Amino acid sequence: MKTPTAEFHFFEFRFPHLDTLLRLEVHGENATIFASRNTFSRRRKELFIRGLAAEGFIPDSVACLFGDDGDGQRSGVRWLLNDGLVVADAPDSKDQRFGLRVLATSLLLVGIFFVIIFGGSIYGGGSPSFGQGGGIHGSPMARR
Repeated sequence: MKTPTAEFHFFEFRFPHLDTLLRLEVHGENATIFASRNTFSRRRKELFIRGLAAEGFIPDSVACLFGDDGDGQRSGVRWLLNDGLVVADAPDSKDQRFGLRVLATSLLLVGIFFVIIFGGSIYGGGSPSFGQGGGIHGSPMARR
């Protein structure tokens, strides 16, 4: 006879503004949350657990059992601090702004380069030759 085994699932949640990574491990009716840093208050932990239940990550019956002692040891939800979790370096807003400035500057320089090389002839205005003499438009025969 086969014994039923509970399924094991894990999910990761990143909070870059807190520099925190949460790893949720669900095994049947038990859930364990490993946090890379201790940045969540008791109230925020409760709200996060309720949100997990509302989104279907954990059963509703487990979410309402987060322990009164704050660590959840008596219930199906445990919140543990795990310094071994590594938060991958995500680009912050300064890096993104710098990248956008570099991109915009390079596009502007490419545009100026095309105007200098083609002399505006792409849009039908101006002549590809610089100066008075030379070319069909600058010849004395073209003026007659």
